[in-house]
Amino acid sequence: MEKILVIGAANIDMIALSKGKLRMGDSNIGSVEFSFGGVGRNIAENLARLGNQVALLSAFGTDAFGEMLHKDLQGLGIDLSASLFSDKQSGFYLAVADADGDLLVAVCENEIVKEIDPEHLEKNLDYINSFEHLFFDANLSREALAFLFENVRGQIYIDATSVEKSKQIKPYLDRIALLKGNRAEICALSGCEGSVKAEIEALVRAGVKRVVATDGPKAVYFNDGKESNNMPVPPARVLSTNGAGDAFMSGVIHGLLSGKSFEEGLRYGINAARATLMVRGACNPDLHKYI
Repeated sequence: MEKILVIGAANIDMIALSKGKLRMGDSNIGSVEFSFGGVGRNIAENLARLGNQVALLSAFGTDAFGEMLHKDLQGLGIDLSASLFSDKQSGFYLAVADADGDLLVAVCENEIVKEIDPEHLEKNLDYINSFEHLFFDANLSREALAFLFENVRGQIYIDATSVEKSKQIKPYLDRIALLKGNRAEICALSGCEGSVKAEIEALVRAGVKRVVATDGPKAVYFNDGKESNNMPVPPARVLSTNGAGDAFMSGVIHGLLSGKSFEEGLRYGINAARATLMVRGACNPDLHKYI
């Protein structure tokens, strides 16, 4: 199995789930659950649970939450030797979901990710370049992403993360081996060509090796420069949508690391996302049973 380095955020997730229809401006009865999250951290955990050799370069607070995050990842066998501790508060992601588990609104406080700066990356560049496969979290600063795209030699996999954050990766499309985004993110990156197929084709023309566009529970669209097609998404039982996109990306990467075809990797991704929809947390501890 190939090894992979993930560079990105590690957060504490707090998910508030209303038991009924959410009433704005009022106190709603429901539950509040705590788990570990962050795009980079989620990808690292999922890949480790699927049996891959995983390293994570992230930033942890010196508070109790940072210690908990670090200890949990160590317990999964993830190499954290290039990560750092900071006096800044650990990252927090606070989300409110409706009774069906669909996200309504979220607030992310993640200033600590800025500690993963070009200076820290340069100090660890030899280590970073010892990996043939790398995943970047678009939550990284513009300066950090620029340094990585300009100095890393391996294959780069990246999730657009959000419409706003996707703007940071647009100058480096020809360096990306795998790009995943939702409909809005792919539209923003491609210039909105009018259809999903046209948009992902535009990104391939811009130099991306493989593009995946997710459309919620409807379908997955893909293009690898040889084939442009879509794949239906089977119905799933949903407890929470938190982490489903990260699980999908993890499954696709796992397929590529395992030497599977792109389409087989997409099936892995769909299965991983469906498995994660069935749990409250951002990752399903039994993920390996679904791949």
